[in-house]
Formats: sequence, C-alpha cells, structure tokens
Amino acid sequence: MHQEIARLFGEAGLECWRQLEGHIEAGAAILVLHVSPANVAVCEQALVEFIASRQRTCNSVQFQSEAEMLRASDALATLEMDGIGAVWLNFIGPRPTDDAWKKATGKALESLEQSRQKILEHIKVPILFVGEHWFQDVFHEAARDLLSMRSISLGLYTSNEDPGTLTPTEQRSFTGVETASNPDHTLAQAKRLAGRKDLVPQRAELLVRTAGGYRRAGRLDLAESSLRMALAALQEAPPTVAFIAAERARVLAVLANVLVEMGRRGDAVAKAQEAEQICRRLVKMQPGVYEQALSGALDVLALSLGKIGRFEEALAKAREAVGIAEQLAKAKPGAFERAWAESLYTLVSLLLKNGRNEEALAKSQEMERILDGLAKDHPETFESGWAHSLAGLAEVLITAGQLEAAASKYREALKIFERLAKVRPADFEAEVALCLHMLARILGQIGETKPQGIKALVGIYGRAGRMTEALDNAQRAAEIFERLAKTRPNDFEGKLADVRCNLGERLYQLGRMDDAWKNIDAAICLYERLAKTRPDAIEPLWARAMSMKRCCLRATNSPHAAAASTAAVRLLSRHFLQKPQLHASMMAYMVQYYIEDMKAAGQEPDRKLLGPILQILNKVKKN
Repeated sequence: MHQEIARLFGEAGLECWRQLEGHIEAGAAILVLHVSPANVAVCEQALVEFIASRQRTCNSVQFQSEAEMLRASDALATLEMDGIGAVWLNFIGPRPTDDAWKKATGKALESLEQSRQKILEHIKVPILFVGEHWFQDVFHEAARDLLSMRSISLGLYTSNEDPGTLTPTEQRSFTGVETASNPDHTLAQAKRLAGRKDLVPQRAELLVRTAGGYRRAGRLDLAESSLRMALAALQEAPPTVAFIAAERARVLAVLANVLVEMGRRGDAVAKAQEAEQICRRLVKMQPGVYEQALSGALDVLALSLGKIGRFEEALAKAREAVGIAEQLAKAKPGAFERAWAESLYTLVSLLLKNGRNEEALAKSQEMERILDGLAKDHPETFESGWAHSLAGLAEVLITAGQLEAAASKYREALKIFERLAKVRPADFEAEVALCLHMLARILGQIGETKPQGIKALVGIYGRAGRMTEALDNAQRAAEIFERLAKTRPNDFEGKLADVRCNLGERLYQLGRMDDAWKNIDAAICLYERLAKTRPDAIEPLWARAMSMKRCCLRATNSPHAAAASTAAVRLLSRHFLQKPQLHASMMAYMVQYYIEDMKAAGQEPDRKLLGPILQILNKVKKN
C-alpha cells in the first residue's frame, strides 16, 4: 500500500505515513490522523496491511450515527483484544459532516477522556484516532488531557487539497508548549522512540510536551532535564536541516523560560541568545519563513535580559520582536495576531519595570484590541486565551497603579473562566480559583489604610465592602483548590498552600484571629511537606507564611512571636544570600520584625545569622 499512499499524497505523504508506522512499532498508545473522507478507506487498508505484516489484526471501529458515537467509551472498553495489533477509531461519518456530528464527536471524546485510564488498561496496543480537518480542534476543546497523551498528529492531503484550510485554527506561539496531562506517561512514550533517527523530531516534541507537564506541576528540575533530552535528541538529526534548527531554537527558548523560573537567569540569557542566533541565521537562509521564530526568540531574550537588569538591551530586543510580529500580522491577517499580542505583552512588562508607565499603558491597549478581535472572530479557539490575556492586562494595570481597572479585568476574566468551567471543569476550575485568588488580593489593595510595616507583608486591605468581596473570593478559591488537591496533589497542593495563606491574611485583617491562624497553619504544614522535594521553590513561600504567623502571634501578644520571626529569617536566609535582588524586599521586613520581636522578648538578635544578611541588604540599598 505504500505505492498507493505515495500516489495519493506524494512522497511527503508517504514519509508521514512511515512516521506513523514507526510510532506504532515503538508501542505508541495514542496517535491522531487527519484525512479527507474520500481517502480514509485507503489509509485504513494501509494500516490493516501493515499490522497484518506483523502477524496481528487491526480492529476497526466505525460510527454510523451520533447515538452510536456517544457510546464510544463502552465500545472501546469491551473490544475483543486477542490477536489485535492496533485499533482504528474512525470519527469520519457516513454522510457529509454537520454541526450535529461535530457536537456528538466532542461529547464522545469527553467521555473517552473521563474513562481514558480504564480504556488504556484494556487496550494495550496503539489507538489511531481518525478525523477530518476539523477533528483536532474539537479534540483539543473536548479532551485536552487525552489529546496530550498522543505520540503524534499527522495530516495526509492530496495535491488538490489545501493544507492551509485543513489545519487547526489556533495560532501556535513560538514558545507555546502543550502540557502533557501525564508527563511520566509522555516521557515513557518518548523513550520508546530512542534510537529511531527517522523519528527524532517527534521524540523531541514528546519531550517538550513532557517538560510542559512537569512545569505545570512545579517540578522544574524534571522540566529542565526533559528539555535537555530534547536538545540531545535533535543533535542526532542532520544540523543542516532548517526545520531541525528551528526546533532546536524553540526548545532553547522554552528552556530559557524554565531557567528563569528556577532563578538561573544568567543561564537563561545564554540559552535565549543561542536561540536568537539560530533564528537570525535561518531568516538569512530562508527569508519569509522563519521571521515568526525570530520574533519569538527575541521575545524570550528580552524577558531574560530584563530579569538580570539589562533593561535597555531588553527593550531593544522587545521592540524588534514587536516590529517583526506586527509586519507579519499585517501582511497575513488572521495568522500572526497572537504572536504580535504576545510580543506586545513582553514589551509592556519591560516598560513598566523601567518606569515608562504611559507608553506601557498605550501598548497594553493596543494588545487588548488585538486579543479582543481574536476572541470575537474565533471564540471556540481564543476565548480561554483572551481570559488569560485579561488577567495579564490586570497585572499591567496593577503595576501602573490602576487598581480599579485591574479588578475590572480580573472580573471579566473570571466570567469567561466560570463559563468555560461549566462545560470543561477539569480544564478550567483551577483557572477560576486562580482568578478568584488574584481578584481577592486586588480588592484588598484598594483603599489601603494600614501602617507601612504591615502593608509590606500583607498588602491586601481595603474598604469594608471591598474586604467582604475579597474574603468571599478568597474562600471560594480555597474551596476549589482543596477539592482539586485531593485528586491531584502534585499539581495543586502548592496552589492550595498559597491560597490558604492568602485567606489567612484576609481573616487577620478582619480581626478573625482563630480562623486566620487555622488557614496560615494549614499553609505552613503544606509548605513544610512540599519543601522536602522542592526546597528552592517552596522555602521562600514557607518563610512568608511564617512571617504572617508572627503577625498573628504579635496581635494576640503571644510570647512565641520571636520564634516565628526567627524561623522566617532562617528559612529565607540561604535564598537571599544566593539571590539578594530577588528576595531583598521580603528579607528587609522580616529582619525588621525579627529585631522588634527579639527586643520585645528581652533577647539579643543572633549576630551570626544577621551579620551576612545586613551586609548584603546595605549593598542592595546603595545600588
């Protein structure tokens, strides 16, 4: 059948089909194929013959009606698997596709997502999901976690079909990383492809997706190692191939972002610069092809430079990235607006950090106009992105001191996430909780009246009406994360600790000390456990919670306040001495509290503890 595949789809199509066969041989669990109804039978027969050559049988599942498709989960769970080498799961209907068929496809995929573990335990051979050009969009919306477990997605098109009309509508960000719902599973899939030089790009993509899953779970060390494995895999491919070079640049850029989150900012700049250099070479070699990649690499480099205080260089790179993305978007409307908006967001954040608030607000309004247009034109694809962007705009407005406007943006984002969560709670409940958490903080900041020392720690006070709304939002956020953390502790216990601490601060401000104490202690217990595996990420948060505990103790005249402030300083000291700029403001007020508490307790501060800290704090103040 290879000859028939080549006749229909050309040599490029045959190469895609061979990649599919390679993934099946490697034991892939899930694969996705897009093909037109006219050619689906040829592809099915090709798979049947390939599996037969391995002395196995292909079990084909074809849905004849919407009602039959809605029973897909039961059909797969009861398939006879003796002698089966692959399952062909065909979502192309017996008649021209209409909205009813697409809707039923989405419902079927939702059901498969909910029972995916049971199905994969029953079907231990590759499952090939087959659909038309719109299938991946519906798959992405209805069953994102299941889709993230795929080894590869391929599209086979004849010379008469326009691939431009047969691809998902979502614009891909240069550093946009799809998140594996089960990164351990995806990592295992990637390792199965080791040694297959014909599948190097696919192995690298699986490793990048693995990194996205680990990053979401806060396991940054594993995200870094996955990305470094992806870079090593790409080195196995010919370096002269432009596509491989572009993928290497993308992985380097994603790695730079992870390194920034890990606090390794110098390493991040080096990786981002390498990505930029690769992209500049590609643009010179093939003008008109890799400009978006260059814009994305410049964007990452600008952020990395900004993190180490090289703002003028960072602004220059950010402006260049915006200029390239704007030219692309205007030359091809509908294709590059997302990249344009992302580059504007980077520029806005750098302008704010450099004190150029007026220009930052102007650019943020330009970004908002672009994203609003995308959300209106493609609500099914960009609505969640628009909600995330509204939250990002709120952060811009906070920095600019426009708290009322920031609260308004968070409310808009919250409405969208709440609507999406009703349909897909697994994807958006956490976003609802995060929005509630941040909105509570903003509402508390409006109309602050507390003393400066307390403001530096708590930072969330406001008028009585605002405080009531802030408290309600904080409580709702805590309830959601409490529920999510029970089923997915690795993903949500860290967020639950943050929200519990935040809720404790609200209650402390209202004078409800018993409730405040309960929530802060719950956060401390979580942080203490999480710090055993992720000390660099968790200990500064644990220190902040201990400092908040100190405030509660002082408010009740407890003699244990000094012990809490001492613990806070000790927890933060190592991180402050290693990265003083990052932790200086928090260390400053913790030291102040520590000295006050020791004096109140009639004790001398620990000079051995304070000496190195005060020395570096003085240097930071001078700079």
